[in-house]
Amino acid sequence: MSVVSQNIGLKKVCPRQIRAAAVSGIPLRSALNKVLIAQRNHLWEKGDISNIRPGNYYVRVERIFRDSDYYNSEFYHWESTIEPSSEQYGWVRGLQQNIYMKIGRTHIFIMDNDLYSGPALVTMHDQGIISSGSRMLHIDEHDDLNPDCDFNLEMFRKSRTRHDENRYVLQKLEINNWQIEPLFNSGIVDENIWLWGQLSSDGQAWIVSGINSEQKRIERLSCVTGDFDIVHVDLDVFLPIEAQMSEKEKKAVLGGPLHPLILKKLDELAKAASKARVVPIATSPCYMNQARAIIYAKELVRKIKILKEQATCL
Repeated sequence: MSVVSQNIGLKKVCPRQIRAAAVSGIPLRSALNKVLIAQRNHLWEKGDISNIRPGNYYVRVERIFRDSDYYNSEFYHWESTIEPSSEQYGWVRGLQQNIYMKIGRTHIFIMDNDLYSGPALVTMHDQGIISSGSRMLHIDEHDDLNPDCDFNLEMFRKSRTRHDENRYVLQKLEINNWQIEPLFNSGIVDENIWLWGQLSSDGQAWIVSGINSEQKRIERLSCVTGDFDIVHVDLDVFLPIEAQMSEKEKKAVLGGPLHPLILKKLDELAKAASKARVVPIATSPCYMNQARAIIYAKELVRKIKILKEQATCL
């Protein structure tokens, strides 16, 4: 079945609309946002691990080049647009809903696109869960330090209802354009350590890019000292590990034990996250196979829960 004839949420998009959008230069994002607003009345729904599940509607559409290595992935749905151009539209599904849960004193937000992280952290700050000058460990394949972010904290705070919050976020934010810069500028975050997915020469350690509180450059997670108020995890950080896995190993994730190195990394992440007050976790459908990412997210939450329970028993 053609992608464009599939039902994306509550709306069917036909080839004529795609071509009209391409010719006029008007993106389909506004149409897609109407679907998202209809499907997601709120930014978050309270739930548990069982509520982290794949969505049946698209959360992202963009005009791209299919032959680009950046987007040539197994989880995009493609549709040719204007011949003979190689430009195409990519469609991707995420989670059915973004989920919020609390384990002990740790507030966990599971989302598909990490553009929802900023609003979550602003809300946690305004509720007194985290204070100004917070430390953040940002675990992500991308630094997300886009200086052109159009997220206005005060406008977001003026939203009267949860539905208004959702509408504002979808209208203002995009992938790779979330709100670290505004969080810095507002004083909510004072220190950000970025850990990205490039592996060390021995293939075992992630490389950390950042400066610690003593202004010393750090290179490995084991070098990170102290606890963090916020541990933000974008699961696309597993991409370098998955790049080393065979297709058989990737398929095994869906029905069997996880790859040993991924399990090891999930243990490391859970250890850091279990001590934080706020933990946003993004499944990144534009970069990650969602079936595997959801398994990683669930396993990470389980490990955090186990560590929290062990700490309570001490």
